[in-house]
Amino acid sequence: MSFRAKSASEPAPLVLSQTDADRLAHLARHGGAFSPGAQILRAEIERAEVQPDHLAPDSVIGLYSSVELEDPETGARRIVSLVYPAEADLSAGRISVLTPVGAEMVGHTPGDFVSWPKLDGFGEKLMRIVAVTRSMGGRDFVGA
Repeated sequence: MSFRAKSASEPAPLVLSQTDADRLAHLARHGGAFSPGAQILRAEIERAEVQPDHLAPDSVIGLYSSVELEDPETGARRIVSLVYPAEADLSAGRISVLTPVGAEMVGHTPGDFVSWPKLDGFGEKLMRIVAVTRSMGGRDFVGA
């Protein structure tokens, strides 16, 4: 899976708050360190620009972000939330940050594209990130 910048020709720049970078790095090291999602998460953290919490934009996808995605071909939209593995429930739209899709969403902003698995399980399609909302767990959440 890959993400593309708004031009769809190069990787989009990533930004993370210091708190998200710290939490996610800990999770990638200790919460399934050998899983494909953890490996992707580590790579995303390494290439991200980490900013102090008060400077990181609220439009950046981090833990507990609600993300609206749009299929550019059909216009269909869906909303998902990025959560810790123990809180994941795909039927409720909660995606673990340790899944490949969840890990690669980290640090992106509206206008970026994400490769999303097709419903039939064969291949992927590009979904555009339309909106990002930080919810209760965002910057103030201290549990994990």
